[in-house]
Amino acid sequence: MYLSILLLPLCGSLLATNRKNGSIGGPILSIICILTTTLLATIAFWEVGLNGSTVSLKLGYWIKSNYLNIEWALLFDSLTVSMFIPVLYISSLVQIYSLGYMDGDPHLSRFFSYLSLFSFFMLILITGENLLVLFLGWEGVGLASYLLINFWFTRIAANMAALKAFLMNRVGDWALSLGLLLTIALTADLSFATIFSLASYLNTNLILILAILLLIGASAKSAQLGLHSWLASAMEGPTPVSALIHAATMVTAGVYLLMRFSPLLEWSSTSLQLVAWLGGLSALLGAAAGLLENDIKRVIAYSTTSQLGYMVVACGLSQFNLGLFHLINHAFFKALLFLSAGAVLHALMDQQDMRRMGSLVLFLPKTYAFILIGSLSLMALPFLTGFYSKDFILEMALIPHNTTNTMACILALVAALLTGTYSARLMILTFLSEPHFPSTVLPVISDPVISSFISLFIASVAAVFFGYLTNELFMGVGSYFYGQSIFIHPDHLILLDGTLTPGSIWKLLPPLTLLTLITLLPLSFNTSYSSNSSELAGKSLVLQPSQILSINENSSSYHTLSLYSGILNHFNIYNHWIINNTLNLGVILHRHIDRGLIELIGPTGLISFIHYIGFRLELLATGYLPHYAFIILFSVLISFVSILQLITIPFYLILLFIFICVQIS
Repeated sequence: MYLSILLLPLCGSLLATNRKNGSIGGPILSIICILTTTLLATIAFWEVGLNGSTVSLKLGYWIKSNYLNIEWALLFDSLTVSMFIPVLYISSLVQIYSLGYMDGDPHLSRFFSYLSLFSFFMLILITGENLLVLFLGWEGVGLASYLLINFWFTRIAANMAALKAFLMNRVGDWALSLGLLLTIALTADLSFATIFSLASYLNTNLILILAILLLIGASAKSAQLGLHSWLASAMEGPTPVSALIHAATMVTAGVYLLMRFSPLLEWSSTSLQLVAWLGGLSALLGAAAGLLENDIKRVIAYSTTSQLGYMVVACGLSQFNLGLFHLINHAFFKALLFLSAGAVLHALMDQQDMRRMGSLVLFLPKTYAFILIGSLSLMALPFLTGFYSKDFILEMALIPHNTTNTMACILALVAALLTGTYSARLMILTFLSEPHFPSTVLPVISDPVISSFISLFIASVAAVFFGYLTNELFMGVGSYFYGQSIFIHPDHLILLDGTLTPGSIWKLLPPLTLLTLITLLPLSFNTSYSSNSSELAGKSLVLQPSQILSINENSSSYHTLSLYSGILNHFNIYNHWIINNTLNLGVILHRHIDRGLIELIGPTGLISFIHYIGFRLELLATGYLPHYAFIILFSVLISFVSILQLITIPFYLILLFIFICVQIS
């Protein structure tokens, strides 16, 4: 059964591209395979997670030598089966949704094949028993993301976005490969059991270096600060792809890597501080970028960066269980947001600019309800799914009173404030403000078809109830759900303190952030976009952006957002500091190393040396017989020197012989 969980998505990918199955038969077979996999994964969650029966499968050897033995092995523990929930449930919802959303696309079978292939590689990543199997899935996920982002390959923007995602993730792949080699040097093994059992005996500085390499790899996959820009560009792919990448696969791989290596990270407090700082800054950056974006899909994409930052903060606080719980919760409401946004785009003929929308609540009431649920869960409204994990992460950051945790909490609180602001802005501009879409789309505006509606409904139910139903399982005090899959150092056990600490004003801060968003709503509108209102302008339900304080009329607001724009314009940093300097360094190395040192000691230098020796030997051809005789005698002498070394003949006799020969000549 456990091996079938991996093989069924691969079979679905192969069946989807079989022309004998037809344009609809292939996608349906892919859906059947992924649904069957989800059912088997649910059974595995019951057996492994709830009953504590860890399963290990060994299929053969990758490398077998005297020094290094690496097996093709799979591990099904509590962490693995927990990751099955977001990966497979969201994959199933996305494939069902895509059946209606992508209807009419001439390459529908190829699309479903890529979706199943994506799920297959993600399953390899999370079930790998050693770092090499994990790395195989890691690379496969990057390849599948490139194929899906570039699905509409005739569009130049999609080509560029796919290349950008692939190349930026190569930075993380490079770091993870170096970490793999360093692990072999330190432990002579890549098995997680061996690595973690030796972690307490390793040098702290070496652990820090390895943790930094792992953190770089996780930052690339999970779109953290510095390696995050590919995530928004990935919106060039179909909307179901965005839901799959942002909710279930790809971006969760980096956070999973940190959780899997918790037994290693826990032995280096410095690495945990770096993780917490990176997560807090990423959460703030993503929220600030979402506040300034007008593309509905990009707003949700930047919210992914922000929410992933919360998960990384939880890992930096040694609360890996909270990070995992938020990862699962986030998968449901983020998939709901993206799939709902896809319904909006489908109704408006792929219009993504929120300033071109408005009053859609009158035409898409079901979609409005779904995206409202997702937004409220994203804002961590009390008693929705997002509240049970996000709010608790903020609370845990205040328990150990040190500078790192306090700053991470402040950054996360500001990010939570901005999250409520851009979420409200999205809802108002898209559904409640004055309509700005052309009247020509009115006849085609409608809620999604039944297959898409089913996916949206299931995701909305999970976005409301999943956190309440499972919070005691994933982060309850005294829960033995994780077993040995997640390790928390005894000095870092703050969950009990956070649960039993009496109420204080600090615990009220996260809910209060939702109330303060009202004061920032005027800053969330940018009225510089000019367009003619449609004939539905009279049906607006709320105050219009023109009736609210304009940014351009308020100098402080204008300069504040200009500062935000300058800070968030990371492309200038990439182009000026990284790309230009890298190109200049490449020119210098090419000039002095490739065309200089390497050619001097390589083929060019060898040819020059041979020419020089030939020229010097040519000078010996003087045409005088005594010179030739001397050269012959000297050559004979050199030939016999090695033989004479074995005979006890005094060396002065040899010199005398040379002198006589010279005199005769």
